[in-house]
Amino acid sequence: MEERKRIHNRSCTLKQRKRLYRQEIVCENTDARFTTTKIKQLLRERNIEFSAINRSQSKLNKRTLYIGIKNINHMPRYEILTKYLFSTANYNRYSSDRHHRSNSRY
Repeated sequence: MEERKRIHNRSCTLKQRKRLYRQEIVCENTDARFTTTKIKQLLRERNIEFSAINRSQSKLNKRTLYIGIKNINHMPRYEILTKYLFSTANYNRYSSDRHHRSNSRY
């Protein structure tokens, strides 16, 4: 019985993952310092409706970000918005902006 339950769970998980990433945007060469929380925050700030995100790293240290998109009609706009959003240059700009904002409080 336990084996059957595990097989069923695996197949349901694969189906769910397939559904979440049906329409996806792939961002290559992303900066490693972007955490999952920061990625989601940046996507929400730009009103990008996503279903899931997944970060991966190859053996050659190539980092790729997969973003599952909820609405396929907005896909071209989302691709333009996210093209350089997770680059190293953008991370440096993002972190320096946050640093200036936190220092301006005092």
